Amino acid sequence: MARPIARRASTRRIQLLVVLVLVLFTLLLLRAAYLGTVRSSWLSAKADSQHLIRVNEPAERGAMMSTDGLFLAMDTPTVQIIADGRYVKNALRTTDRLVAVLGGSPKRREKLLSDLSARKAYVVVAPNASLRDARVLKRMKIDGVVYRRNSKRTYPLGAVAGQVLGFTNLETRAGVEGLEARLNTRLTGRDGGFTEVQDMRLGQTVRILNERKSVAGQSVELTIHADIQKQVEEVLAATRTKYKAKSAMAIIMDPNNGRIVAMASVPRMNANNRATLDVTASQVRAITDPYEPGSVFKVVTVAGALEEGLTTPSTMYTVPAKFPFEFEGRTRYITDAHKRESAEDMTTTDILQRSSNVGTILISQRLQKRDKLRYWMDRFGFGQKTGIDLNNESDGDLPKTPWDDGRRYNIPFGQGLTATMLQQTRAYAAIANGGLLVTPHVVAAIDGRASAVPSPKRIISTRTAAQLTGIMRTVVEASTGTGGLAQIANYQVAGKTGTSQKVINKRYSDKHFQASFIGFVPAKNPKLVIAVMIDDPSPNGGPHTAAEVAAPAFQTIGDYALGRLGIAP
Repeated sequence: MARPIARRASTRRIQLLVVLVLVLFTLLLLRAAYLGTVRSSWLSAKADSQHLIRVNEPAERGAMMSTDGLFLAMDTPTVQIIADGRYVKNALRTTDRLVAVLGGSPKRREKLLSDLSARKAYVVVAPNASLRDARVLKRMKIDGVVYRRNSKRTYPLGAVAGQVLGFTNLETRAGVEGLEARLNTRLTGRDGGFTEVQDMRLGQTVRILNERKSVAGQSVELTIHADIQKQVEEVLAATRTKYKAKSAMAIIMDPNNGRIVAMASVPRMNANNRATLDVTASQVRAITDPYEPGSVFKVVTVAGALEEGLTTPSTMYTVPAKFPFEFEGRTRYITDAHKRESAEDMTTTDILQRSSNVGTILISQRLQKRDKLRYWMDRFGFGQKTGIDLNNESDGDLPKTPWDDGRRYNIPFGQGLTATMLQQTRAYAAIANGGLLVTPHVVAAIDGRASAVPSPKRIISTRTAAQLTGIMRTVVEASTGTGGLAQIANYQVAGKTGTSQKVINKRYSDKHFQASFIGFVPAKNPKLVIAVMIDDPSPNGGPHTAAEVAAPAFQTIGDYALGRLGIAP
């Protein structure tokens, strides 16, 4: 009996084992089905997450072009090179291969080797490698290294118009100075991006997820003529060097519409060379740095008197050798730059032609009797922004009345107030174009749409403008005029010199000056207003007056611009 019982027990164990195997197999099938259906997306996502790289695709920043069709600012394609230390087989060998192609300092090499040896998952090897370097490295098939499209801001003409263009932040790519900052929202565009599934061992992309196309920024056409701008900068640099000046600046503007053809200052700024970038040279000095204009301001005083009918070009004045006035309890004297021993009879034309301080005071007294002196300075736009489409423009300083005796007598000939070069250029443009105050601008169009510019405002009559033009021609053409070196062959030039004393330790210096010449050409049908200012020429003695240093620079700049633009005499 024992044997049948044992046999039955063994059979039951076998059956139980079979049932257990079937149950386990069924559970495995159910688990596989669950993982293959219900949990498949989760598992896929989990697997991908080990190799997902979220890539931001920066929008191409809008280009800026000159009116003569040259790129002044643009995005250049580059490649961002990234390494994942977890998949780098030999950190030392990989570092050596990368540095051999990309270069870099010993310190940079040491950091890269350290990161790869530590098996860091995200190491930026080069944020903006050249396309050529990226191609060379790709052919090496380096484990754990991937390549992404990128771009960097470049300025194809280097320092040309550097201050006007400004520059961008290297990391955020946002505009920092100049037009890059002013037009940042228009230039920026909209970034795109995607998720990249990478096989880091092969350095290959498996697939792309969630792709979003980038939208390029808007393109900008400037009024700046690149070739003329370059010439202006070179002339200023040469003049500055020749006379050991602190700095120099110039503007060329179309007086009829306010378009800026060139606007420059030296020292220059080249935003391509960030390692040596001097931010103190990044400002557009012609709009940010007001200074005492000196004798170029006398035309404003005379303009007001002509318009009020208080003088004419031929009105005669007896001009003393020096003008006495009481100030702070003392008798003081104003004299002309070209000293005279006795009084002389001068017409209004003579006073401007010979740049007589005393004669200008006599003319201004007629305006002051009507309380109209400051009125005309304000009407010409002094003490207020011009409205140019650039940031950080200064108002200058036109003191409010009532003025003390010192200001009543020195402001009419350009001392005791400050003005930017652009304010002065615009005032001369109003004379050149027949009496209209225009709004200067550097942006011609954005994405092909012309920029809106305020309409000009009449400030003087065409008759007064014509009279002033005639007087200013004698400044250049007459033998006794101060602007003889501003003459341009075959063209009639109307202009005015100005040599202003710099204020050093709250006193007017006899050794430090700012030399200016502002004029327009051709005088009968002006197409260009040109302003030049040389700051502190020949500080140790030597040529320093506007007639000696600014007028010749004006002549060189004007001659080139007229020829380049094909403007007839």
